[in-house]
This record gives sequence, C-alpha cells and structure tokens, in this order.
Amino acid sequence: MTERDATFVEVSSAGWAFWRALLDTCVGLIVGSLYTFLAIVVIGIVGEEALSSLYWQVDLDPLFRASMGVILLVAAVLAIGVPFVFVAERYAALRAVESNAGADPSAVPQRSLRSS
Repeated sequence: MTERDATFVEVSSAGWAFWRALLDTCVGLIVGSLYTFLAIVVIGIVGEEALSSLYWQVDLDPLFRASMGVILLVAAVLAIGVPFVFVAERYAALRAVESNAGADPSAVPQRSLRSS
C-alpha cells in the first residue's frame, strides 16, 4: 500500500483548552448557584414552618433574603456570559481542527468535533 490511509488524531490547542476550561467552570458555577438557591429556599421554608419554635431565636430570614440578591446577580452574569464563552469555545475548537487539517489532510479529528 503506497497511499497513506486516514488516521484518527486528538486535536487540541492552547486556546481551545483555555475556553474549554472556562466553559466547564461556568457550568460548575451554574450548577452550584442552582443548588445554593434551592438550598436557601428549602432551608428558609423548612426553618420557618417546621422549626418555628427555634427559628425566631436564630432569625436567619434577613440573611437568606440578603443572599438571594447575590445569587440572582451571579445567575444573571452567568446567563449573559455563558453563551459568549460557548461560542468562543466552539470557534477555538473549529480553528484547531482547521489548523490540524491544513498540517495533515489525512488526519481525522475526534467524533465530538466531527459532529459539530
């Protein structure tokens, strides 16, 4: 066989690794913010209803109300920023595939990049 067959290669670049890490961090922040929001709501409701005899002594309601503003602000920033990070990550990934294809035309990138 004189002709070289197509080979599978792992495509990567420093820019793509940065944007991928930033996107993974944003997803973690989204999940953490959601769980924090739900925990504050559940603790506030259970604390006020089920533990009413102890709840008035500790009075965590002002703390929970004040923390909701921060949680909602973080959620708003993530809702605006994550789509831009996602687009930048896809752009960096496709640029890495393009540069790899220019260097070795018989190289085939991994399935996740081929499908996108």
